Amino acid sequence: MGDQSLKQYTWEEVKKHRSSESLWIVVDGKVYDVTDFLDEHPGGEEVMMEHSGRDATEAFDDVGHSPDAKEIQKKYLIGEVVGSRREQEPRPPAQLARTGVRKNRPAGQRKGALLLRSSYYDCFSSRGSGMATPAGKTFTWDEVAQHNSVSAGVWVVIDGLVYDVTQFVDEHPGGDEVLLDNAGKDATSPFRDVGHSDDAIRLRDGFCIGRIASDDPPSEETPRSSTSSQLKAAVGVAAGFAVPALVLVAAVAAGYFIYRRFKH
Repeated sequence: MGDQSLKQYTWEEVKKHRSSESLWIVVDGKVYDVTDFLDEHPGGEEVMMEHSGRDATEAFDDVGHSPDAKEIQKKYLIGEVVGSRREQEPRPPAQLARTGVRKNRPAGQRKGALLLRSSYYDCFSSRGSGMATPAGKTFTWDEVAQHNSVSAGVWVVIDGLVYDVTQFVDEHPGGDEVLLDNAGKDATSPFRDVGHSDDAIRLRDGFCIGRIASDDPPSEETPRSSTSSQLKAAVGVAAGFAVPALVLVAAVAAGYFIYRRFKH
C-alpha cells in the first residue's frame, strides 16, 4: 500500500510531463516535479530531460547522495505512482553533447549526476544571485598534490576549488591525458583556455569536494599545469646544452686563430 497522504498518479499521467515547462521523474515509486531544478542540476538539464516522465530509480541510485542532498530532493516530491506499470517506450536519443556524459554507455554506468551529487553540496553551501559560496572541507596544496593518478585519485584545482574527477577520467570528452597531466595541480589556466559550456561547468561542479585552504597559498614549488612545467623543463635542458656548446665553439675558434697566426 502506498502513502495515503500523498497524491497518487498513474504512469500515464507521469508520462505527460516530459518537457522543460513541466518535468516529472519517478524515484522509488515517488513522483518528483523537478521543473524548477533544471537550471540547478550539476549534470546539465539534458540528463534530466532524458529521464523525464520515466522511472529514474536506477540512474538515481547509481549516484551517491548525502543526507543533505536527499533532504533537498524531498522538496520536489509531489506524490507517488500507482497502478500497473506499462512497458515504457524506448528512450529518445539523449542530447548529451558537451555535458561530458557519453551517449553510448548504459544509463547505469554513467557517472554524470542525475539529481544531486553529494559532493556538490559539500562544496557549495548556498546559491544566490548566480554565485555559489565555497564551503565544506578544505585541503592544502600538499594534499592535492598526492592525488595525481587514477590509483591515488585524480584531483584538480580550478579557481581555488578542489575537484575529485577520478570517476570522470574515462568520460572526459578531451581524453584522459588532459586530466592526468593536470592531476594534483592547479588546472585553472588550462580549463579556461579550452572554454566550456554552461552544462559542462555544471557537470564539473558535481565533482567538487572542497576548496584550497585560504591560509595555504601556493608556493613557488606548487605544481602548475603540465604545459608550463614541461616548457620550463625544455628551456632548462636547452640551456644546459647551450652553455657547453658555446664554450666548445669559443675554444675551437681560439685554437684556429692561434694556429693561423703561428702558421704565417
